[in-house]
Amino acid sequence: MHRPAVLRVPRWALRLALGEFADDILSSQQVIPEKLLADGFSYLHPTLPAAARWVSR
Repeated sequence: MHRPAVLRVPRWALRLALGEFADDILSSQQVIPEKLLADGFSYLHPTLPAAARWVSR
């Protein structure tokens, strides 16, 4: 959400502490529910910022 990290940790430190799991934390994934969308599903809040605004009301 384009917010600064509270605590910055270098990649090598995460690798030292977490091993290969650090790669899962540092990488990003875009997951799209193709089957749901193909069946006509629509989100009430289609983006993360929209959902965050709804939650923070």
